[in-house]
Order: sequence, then C-alpha cells, then structure tokens
Amino acid sequence: MLRRAIESCIKQTMACEVVVVDEASTDDTPNVVSQYPGVVYIRNEQPLGHPGAANKGLNAAHGDWIKPVDDDDWLAPNCISALDGAVSIALARGKNPVIASGRSVNVDEHEAILGETRQLDPGLVCLPSRQLLEMMMIEQAPIGTPVQVGHSRAAAIACGGWNADRTIKSLYGDEVELWIKLARLGDAVFLPDIISYRTIWDQGHAASATPSMRFGWNMQLKQMIAQSLNTSVQPAVQSFLALHWGLVALKDKKVSESIPLLGKALTQPSSFKLFIDQRKMRQVKPLLEHL
Repeated sequence: MLRRAIESCIKQTMACEVVVVDEASTDDTPNVVSQYPGVVYIRNEQPLGHPGAANKGLNAAHGDWIKPVDDDDWLAPNCISALDGAVSIALARGKNPVIASGRSVNVDEHEAILGETRQLDPGLVCLPSRQLLEMMMIEQAPIGTPVQVGHSRAAAIACGGWNADRTIKSLYGDEVELWIKLARLGDAVFLPDIISYRTIWDQGHAASATPSMRFGWNMQLKQMIAQSLNTSVQPAVQSFLALHWGLVALKDKKVSESIPLLGKALTQPSSFKLFIDQRKMRQVKPLLEHL
C-alpha cells in the first residue's frame, strides 16, 4: 500500500515534492522508499504518533501547500493540479484560502468501491472563516479526512500544526483539531472533484471506542470551535450530537448505551431539526460563495 501511495504522488499531472515519514517501522518500508530516489525520507526511531509524524513532514516540506496522504490511501492523478487550480481561483477572487477540500472514493482493503463522499455543490465554492467555524459547529462543513484535504503550510505552522499533546487519547478527531485551528486563520474552498481514494477497514482505530466515548470527544472538539467563536456550545448542539451517537449505539445494538444519549437528545427538540438539516446540508448551502 505504501508503494501505491508513493507512486500516486509521483504520477501527478502537476509535479510535487514527496515526503515520507516512517514511524519506526519494522517491515521493509526503508527498502520500498529507497526505490524512489526523489522522495524525501524521514525515519523516526521511536513512534511519535500521527500528529507528531505529520508535523515532521510539515516542517520538512518546501511547498506552499501540503497534501496529507496516509500510507493506505492514494491520490487521483489530477489531485494536486485540481487543488492548485481551486486555490488560484480563490486568491484571484480576493479570498484567503487556507483549506481546500475535494471528494474521495472510499474503498475496502481489496480496492472494492464502497461509495463516495458527498458533493457539497456542483461548482467550486468558498466558506469564509467565521461561517466555516459556525458550520463546523453543526457538522455542515464537510472538510473531510486528511486524504480529501490540502492546506496552507504557512497557516499550519502559524497555528502550531498538528496537536501532538492531545487530551483525547485516540486518533479520533486529530485532523479536526487542525481544521479548527486553520479555520481561525482563513477560508475554505470546496471542490466537486474526486481527488483521492481512502481505504476503510473493518476495524478502524475508533472501533474499540464506545459511542459514549466518541460523544465526549466530539464535545471537546465543539468546545474548541466555541472558543474560536467567543461563545459557548449551545444545548441544541449537544443534544444533536447525543442524538447522532445514540442512533449509532442503537444501530450497533448497544441499547443500554443508546438510552441515556437519546434521553439527552429529547431534552432539546430542536436537536432533531439540526439532525435533519445536517443530513441535507440545509444551513450551509445559502452561505456558500461560488467562485
């Protein structure tokens, strides 16, 4: 999979620098990377964790923009050119893009297609910084996972990069923390293009986390957004998240866990409207600026 990821970067229609950060691997990663002499190779003798490793790559890179790629994912051939074109258009229209997000195709470990991420708009659109944070609060700014996203290197460095000292003892939401910090500094552009492929595993890193745990982690992220907006997390947002994770627990047949979460949701009937709005992206669509 690492070979596939590297070659997808090398074969881009627009040339880019490729940096591989090796988290103290015990397999043949060094040998694989050595077969690509143009690739910058960084080996951590001790694992730093995903945020720490990502910061190593961020600091080693020379480009103005960063395209994160996990080793089990890969890029569409036009990924870099599509992101570059979107950012150039946004800059020409007087915007301050620090995030550019496209769409991805989700596949299993055998590359069988599972589906595609949602299309926010058929055209190129922008969300200004404050509106971006407001929509992140109610889960209507689908920036997505790292393989869907490119971001400004300067902005990432300015905001401190990935958080290597997270209080959330899981990978859950580590990219969201970075998106929140970047959103404080500028705008996001959303492309309709499919720019990447993401591998979905049967047992992902959050598989051992209960819906209640993920609800708590989600609330921590919402607190970060609220601080950025100089406000507090509204009860309706908390109930909306409780409804989401309560339904996840119910789907997973964890009835005893779903009951308190769904009970919390019932305290704020407006949470049901937020839930429906989120499914249909109702509140974000009027805010989108077409570029």
